[in-house]
Amino acid sequence: MSSAPKITLVILTLLASRAALGEGFTVGPGFGTFKAGAGAVAGIDVTVLPSKEHWATWLSAGLRGTMIEGNQRNLPYFEMGAWTFLNLGMGITLATGGGYKTSVLGHGFIGAPIGTFGDAPAFYIEPYWRPTYGALVDKRGWYNEFGVLFKVGFARAKLNLRF
Repeated sequence: MSSAPKITLVILTLLASRAALGEGFTVGPGFGTFKAGAGAVAGIDVTVLPSKEHWATWLSAGLRGTMIEGNQRNLPYFEMGAWTFLNLGMGITLATGGGYKTSVLGHGFIGAPIGTFGDAPAFYIEPYWRPTYGALVDKRGWYNEFGVLFKVGFARAKLNLRF
């Protein structure tokens, strides 16, 4: 597929997402790594920005996956937080598959969004740290996920940010 059809597909997807989710949302992939016993992490994240205030609240949901001992572990999650020049939040992750028991893990989220917010669609990258506690595999403990999200969407109308 050449570049023009790919770009058209991305624009149509953004417009359809904007119609479905409203003005304040972002969506995109994320890539990272777990420390303490697990490997690379990849996933997709959708964030809704329900507040019109400068110190905006946000809600995110997504699906991450990681390979542990040759088996895929699926990690759907939900989190909420506030943008205070850093994104600070907390949430829950459900760890399923991979031959391990299904378990619920609690996690925090600290992200530093860097990018553009304007009248056109927003684009930013967000390095993050997601400290997670629970049984990702069959042992309970802390798992520190470090990664980066690549997000596009429509953020300024809801946040009223001026950069």
